[in-house]
Amino acid sequence: MDTIPFAISPAADLGSPGNSRASKSRGVLPSPSETHVDIGPFHLLLGGPVPTVVRGWVSRSGYSLAIQGDAQLQRLLRVARVMGIPAPQPVVEGLAKVDLQVARDWSGTAPRVTGKTQLRSIRAEVRGLNAPLNIASGNVTFAPDQIHVQDLVASVAGTAWRGSLELPRQCDAPGKCPLRFDLRADQITTDQLSHLLNPHDRKQPWYRFLSPSASSGSPYLLTLYAKGKLTANQVEVRDLVADRVSAAVELKDGKLRLSDLRGEVLGGRHTGEWEADFTAKPPEYSGSGTLEGVALSQLAAAMNDGWITGSATASYHVTASGLGAAEMFASATGTLQVEARDGQLTHIALAEGTGPLQMRRLAARLVLREGRFEIERGTLECPAGTYQVSGTASLNRILNLKLTREGAPGFNITGTLTDPRVSIVARPETQAALKP
Repeated sequence: MDTIPFAISPAADLGSPGNSRASKSRGVLPSPSETHVDIGPFHLLLGGPVPTVVRGWVSRSGYSLAIQGDAQLQRLLRVARVMGIPAPQPVVEGLAKVDLQVARDWSGTAPRVTGKTQLRSIRAEVRGLNAPLNIASGNVTFAPDQIHVQDLVASVAGTAWRGSLELPRQCDAPGKCPLRFDLRADQITTDQLSHLLNPHDRKQPWYRFLSPSASSGSPYLLTLYAKGKLTANQVEVRDLVADRVSAAVELKDGKLRLSDLRGEVLGGRHTGEWEADFTAKPPEYSGSGTLEGVALSQLAAAMNDGWITGSATASYHVTASGLGAAEMFASATGTLQVEARDGQLTHIALAEGTGPLQMRRLAARLVLREGRFEIERGTLECPAGTYQVSGTASLNRILNLKLTREGAPGFNITGTLTDPRVSIVARPETQAALKP
């Protein structure tokens, strides 16, 4: 600090015109009617290119200060803690342009902060994240009941984010007042998120990063209440890419819900809803939805094997649990109702020299359990006729299928999806005629 000027002012009329104009020009609360000390203006050096200017007053009832100028965010937070204002203690670098008012009465209440802050070039180390959070810019408004973050431009782990946040300042109980958000990302990649969120010890759940400390009672995730909208231009899940993804998100009491989950995937449209329960051990997941106008050739490309072409619609419901992909796939159960048309099963030929099996229509209900799909009520319409389809197909692409048609030989299809083996099954009456 530099030299601090002050003057003792006698009791005055709180509503006097001169008093109000002076208070408005200073950016502080009106001076009290009782005797008080006017302070400043004086400079407070907080590491910014321009010194911060402080002015205000102190009385027997309380104080009010106006703080305007540039500051290094780390030093600003340190000053806030010295003044008794609750403030986080992250490892943070960057500048903030502040226009704040700090007021307090001596009755025991905490200082009240109102005003605006502009964030610029902030770099923060967030405990539990394996990459720093970079905030290029953002405007923060401290209202009496809420903190509004507008025009936020940030990035973490190669993903750029834009949007807004609303944080409650006063709440009767933790978990009762939601943090509201509207965030947009250019691209979300699950592999990058996994690297960002997963601890080095893979035995720990990925969501442990939300715990405030290893010794704390309840993880932060279990007390956080947040809801809002999340959108992304593109989402990559390994080799599967979805465009223009959006969802309404709610996180409450350790349970995450994604409703109205929409996106363009595999040339078609997805609509669905997913939930995750992080209070369960291991965490539990469930989801349902529909897919319309899917290009099966894009599905085959995502599987790195051009085994099918055509278009399809499908509806699904699936549940799973686990801390990682392997555990989730092993525990997954669900159903898939699919209808595909006008395509080919490129690796399958029912007779030598006939070429890939032409698929006019394929309709089936598939039940997923123990790592494989069991086909129920399957029907395949092709040039040779209509076949009933039954059997299983595992998640590791092992086939054990049967095609049957009344009045004609059937077929067994075994082997793998990439290299299937087709064998003819004779009709029952033919088998009876061959008996000795």
